[in-house]
Amino acid sequence: DFEYRYVLDRKSKGQWLLSVLKQQQLPQVQGVDQTSSDAEQTRAMISGTHMQQVNPDLRVMASAFLVSDPEYLNQLSNSGAQRAMPSSDSGLLVNQRLANGNLYLLGQYLQPLNAGGKETFQRVPELGHGFANYAPFGGPALLGMDSRAAHFYREQGFQISRVDLLPSFSTEQWQIGHVVGFTPQIKLRETYYTHSVATSKSTHRETLWASLEAASSLARRFDRDGGRSVLHTIEPTVMYEYVP
Repeated sequence: DFEYRYVLDRKSKGQWLLSVLKQQQLPQVQGVDQTSSDAEQTRAMISGTHMQQVNPDLRVMASAFLVSDPEYLNQLSNSGAQRAMPSSDSGLLVNQRLANGNLYLLGQYLQPLNAGGKETFQRVPELGHGFANYAPFGGPALLGMDSRAAHFYREQGFQISRVDLLPSFSTEQWQIGHVVGFTPQIKLRETYYTHSVATSKSTHRETLWASLEAASSLARRFDRDGGRSVLHTIEPTVMYEYVP
């Protein structure tokens, strides 16, 4: 085994593990055919994570969990959770913070272990952007938008791409007598797929979400000896959500 850990700075670090096994005989575990001719082989596993803060607004995170063959964990791992894993997950995430939101790039690779195969979907890549609480012209209306586009690839079977748009509209809190404040919000989600489950034609769906939140604040200050005081605050909140 070879393990490597490093720290580049206070916000950038990583650790990696490479395990290589020169197998001379088959493992004595359930499900292994002892008459198989694949006794002598080299088996390996690599796993690790890397996090790097490139600048105050740009962050990169990478992770890997790869094995030389699908039966590696099921036959050699001492962890029951690892032996039951349907697949191993590796990915790359690049996140750029913007003035009113963020932009990200995501890639994900699933290596089939106990389930799946060439028909397993891989997310390569996904691009997303989001911003919230943007007030045009400094007015009371607040706008937001979450958008993402992803392509799902696999070696066998159909491939599919997805575009997801989620605009939102809300306002600043409406105060009634400085006792109760109301905040309305509405979101409309539009999702487009290049391939449907039943046919090869594209499809789409829409979802409406609306809410009304009522909030209040009750506060009282209690004086204590020595000129000190304690402030007690109660902030009850009630929200009504509507999804047709």
